[in-house]
Amino acid sequence: WSLFQAGHMELIAGQSFMGQFEERASKVMAELERARRTLWIAPAFQSFLFAGRHSVNPTGLLDLILPAVAEGRFPMIAVTEPAGLELIVRNKPAVLTSFEVMRLEPLPEAASLDVAREWDRRRDQPPAPIDDAVLREASHLAQQYLGHLAAPGNLLHLLKAVVREQAGAGRTTVTVEDLVACVGRLTGQPASVLDERQGLELGSITRSVNARGKG
Repeated sequence: WSLFQAGHMELIAGQSFMGQFEERASKVMAELERARRTLWIAPAFQSFLFAGRHSVNPTGLLDLILPAVAEGRFPMIAVTEPAGLELIVRNKPAVLTSFEVMRLEPLPEAASLDVAREWDRRRDQPPAPIDDAVLREASHLAQQYLGHLAAPGNLLHLLKAVVREQAGAGRTTVTVEDLVACVGRLTGQPASVLDERQGLELGSITRSVNARGKG
């Protein structure tokens, strides 16, 4: 089997005139049908609901692909969050006859850490393999501050970001301080809030809020 991963942004990239989007989507589906053993993985599937719509054409990408999926012309895994699924079903109930809905529960922390350890073992180096205590702190920070992502995705998102930063800076290790700084950049939170080893310093929190506030 081959995997084809593409969201709506990949399908509309480079579009320069009306109708080109529909033509491209049709070509992609025709190619998938010819390829047979190719699985389309579609992230952020809720965006397919509105992608391609414009003032003179209310048909979106989801309208184009639903009949093909219902007919079994090609296999597809559509990925979305609970709120995204609710939005899709509310606007296009027919999606429930074309797709089988499978709800994936977040992994427990121990299982998420096992996934993170395996990822760390397989990734390119530097930085060097991450100390297990640092991995556990990363899991703690991910659960607290990256809750919009489910485990183990939130943990891997943080680890990939901090490893990329450390490698780019030419550093060979990842520390708790690096994790805290990375979470701060991802969330906009000051280190005094993120690092439980530090006491809360009201001044830094006030400055952070004022810097992000508008109006």
